Amino acid sequence: MFVQEADGGGVRIVTSASDLTAASTCEFAFLRRVDAKLGRDVEVPADDDAMLERAARLGDAHEERVLAAYRESYGEGPRAEPVASSRSRGPRR
Repeated sequence: MFVQEADGGGVRIVTSASDLTAASTCEFAFLRRVDAKLGRDVEVPADDDAMLERAARLGDAHEERVLAAYRESYGEGPRAEPVASSRSRGPRR
């Protein structure tokens, strides 16, 4: 993407196919890139969500209690290895 001066004193934003693909994925990220190209201050607001933070803390505490109960009932047991997500394996054939 680049900015070009248009006839009549305006500006023209020239995009590529990859810019359009990025815009279809996340419009706001694309518009932040446009603002940056136009020399505007681009500030991403802080992602402060008190309810989300509280839910995360409560969820972590719950998982610790359940894990402690499992360990008390069944013992420590062997350690499991993490399983790769299906997204990291690529497309199925």
